[in-house]
Amino acid sequence: MTPEPASLLVVSMTQVAQEIPTSIIPPPPFLITADGLDELNYNAQAVGHQTSGVTAPPEKFATAAATSAKQDIGGIGSARTASDSGLIRIPDGYKAKTCAAKILTRKSDDAEKVAVNVGNRSALTEGEGVDEENFDLNDETGSVPWGIEAWNLNSYSVTFDIKCERTTALFQEWQQATYKKILAAYKQKLAKYENKVHQAEVESDAAIEQRNAASNHQNINDELIGAIDMGEQGIPDIDFGKADEQGTIARLFEQAFEWEEMGRRSEWLNALKFNEFLKAGMCRVVLPTRVGFETAVNHSLENGELWRGGLLPRIASSEYLPIADELASRLRRPANEEEQGDSWDVHVPSSLIQLRLSGDLPKWEKKLCLADTRCWDIY
Repeated sequence: MTPEPASLLVVSMTQVAQEIPTSIIPPPPFLITADGLDELNYNAQAVGHQTSGVTAPPEKFATAAATSAKQDIGGIGSARTASDSGLIRIPDGYKAKTCAAKILTRKSDDAEKVAVNVGNRSALTEGEGVDEENFDLNDETGSVPWGIEAWNLNSYSVTFDIKCERTTALFQEWQQATYKKILAAYKQKLAKYENKVHQAEVESDAAIEQRNAASNHQNINDELIGAIDMGEQGIPDIDFGKADEQGTIARLFEQAFEWEEMGRRSEWLNALKFNEFLKAGMCRVVLPTRVGFETAVNHSLENGELWRGGLLPRIASSEYLPIADELASRLRRPANEEEQGDSWDVHVPSSLIQLRLSGDLPKWEKKLCLADTRCWDIY
């Protein structure tokens, strides 16, 4: 008995089926994480995975500004005062870092002063002309209040410029949005790739199922021979030291059995379908022994000795099989077969159609037809 006779064939066919055609190219591997995206690599990731709709990351810095100006401030002495206040809106996702206040004044008395406030920072300037005050802010978000108080001036102008920095939350929001777009594009390409691979596997399976029946039959014979000759050795490498030793075994199995007669009768072919062979857990192999080799085979089975314990058959031996006869038997050359049992009729289907009951071949006769033309008649 030969266990799982189609195991090597199934493995071989499976490996062929699992080979992905070179025309099916997998998408590049998706190795990036959301927190790994930044200004330097996001574009390469988007292009590599053919992602659309990806936007650049928000700028790291932004500005916010406000201006206050007063002209022709009226009044005398301490009455010549002016004030103003407001809010500077900070862009969403940013925080206030620093502020530069540029102050321009025109005096009317000797005691001119301007006080400016931004957030919780303040400064006082004196004298006429241009001045600039710089403040470190406290990462305010949303808005920053500002205020101005001026004394003894005809006019002033103050401009507040706040430098804002991108918050971590805003950048992470961009990372997550960009990551989802790139991941979606990758999954789409991966799904297309897997569909193509699956389709190739289906076509490969269909090709195996549609194999020629004669080819399937030859595969069955080859696998059964290989199971007996090779056993658990699989496909061995050539070892010339063992070749001479194993040649004696191979010659007995090759010449003592009529391998070409395996599965010759239609009953065998109908019973052993190819798909059933592939799924078989155990297979019984019945080998037809060549005439003249019966004694050598029986001796080998009973005693475990090859060629009745002697050397290989010489040319003059009755057990010597000439290579010409071996090749001729493989080519199905007629031999001295003896008829066994009663003969039987085999009906072979034909695409021909018989239209005449008699079975005779038709005869054609040339005669004169209309318009003085020649034609043929059949009867």
